[in-house]
Amino acid sequence: MVDLKLLHDCPIDAARVRALMNAWARHETWFQLGRLNLDAYDWPVPGSHEIAHEGEAAYIAYRDFLAAAILSFDGHALVLDELQRLVADIERRVPGGVGGPLRMDEPDDTHFHQQWANLFTPNPHWGGLSHETLGAYVRKYEVERPLRVLVWLRDLYETGTRDPSLRRFRDKSGRLKKGMMVTHISSGFKDFPALRSLLVHAYSSRLRNLVGHNDYQIRDDVLAALDGTWACTASEVFGRFQALSAAHNALVWLSSIAHQDTTELAARGVLGIGWIPDVTNPRLLVLQLAAFRQFDPTAEWLTAVSVTVNDNRVATIVSGARERTGPLLPELRPVLTRLAKVGGVACEVVGIVPCLHADDCEHHTYQLGQHRYCEFDVVHRGVVTINVQGIDNM
Repeated sequence: MVDLKLLHDCPIDAARVRALMNAWARHETWFQLGRLNLDAYDWPVPGSHEIAHEGEAAYIAYRDFLAAAILSFDGHALVLDELQRLVADIERRVPGGVGGPLRMDEPDDTHFHQQWANLFTPNPHWGGLSHETLGAYVRKYEVERPLRVLVWLRDLYETGTRDPSLRRFRDKSGRLKKGMMVTHISSGFKDFPALRSLLVHAYSSRLRNLVGHNDYQIRDDVLAALDGTWACTASEVFGRFQALSAAHNALVWLSSIAHQDTTELAARGVLGIGWIPDVTNPRLLVLQLAAFRQFDPTAEWLTAVSVTVNDNRVATIVSGARERTGPLLPELRPVLTRLAKVGGVACEVVGIVPCLHADDCEHHTYQLGQHRYCEFDVVHRGVVTINVQGIDNM
């Protein structure tokens, strides 16, 4: 689970958190709608542009790491922990049992993809209590795939079996009875209280029916049934809207990590390198997005460093990571000259995340392009082989 406790005691700055959450929401909308106007896109999420050049799997891994972080900021970290425990428990009882249910990105599931795309048009975000936002809640509620997954997960956990057709939840014409499905999932998952609480809060059949049947009125930021039997405030509706979004995002995240090919991701996400130019004890800092630390916690992927000096520029390749370039600073020249003779350099892999702390809090930060990052963890890799070319000709 993503835990953004860093290597220092600086408090999280609320404004920076909101800015990241807004950037991620805007980025997710662009992603879900098919990544339109790629050449003109401004890549609001730190690190996303660089990772886009490292392959689809790397891009999805970073996106899912941020999705989990955003859910943690929203107070749903325990839900993600419980979802992982739920899947692990099912796998112990029914090996391979969760493979089918968790494939929320099946290419032939056009029904789901169209329903999912509708959530991001025209505005996926809360804009206050209005007919538009109530309609957005109903559209979220009506997406069938998450409901199907939740029914299957409950059945697999409790009985070890699942019915792919969900026959008992269908009417005579074959349509799924979503209210019946909601009742089933809301009454389950008793061993997973955070998940159950989220689902009960997210899926309100009463709210959905009022809006779906146009049987309500909005007055003074209060939603009320026309017959006066039920009412809730704008903040309560927003809480359900937010909870439903969190439930969907958690399932998409779970689906992604359950089917992720991690074989080549350990060396991805290196945004930069930094030198500690001590001639007697130089060190190379490899700045890698923390999302990729999970694939190789001890950084075994880092086995060699290649440095090429040309026209006062230094190009550095760290094992399988992408090449990073920078100027040949005067203090770096004697360091590289020594390393060319020694043939080895001490390396540290520094896991970094977008910095969410106030400017006046002293801690290690790294300015890479237009974004600032700070340390998430550090792995002392030890001395690895280094090959330096071009320094003797300078």
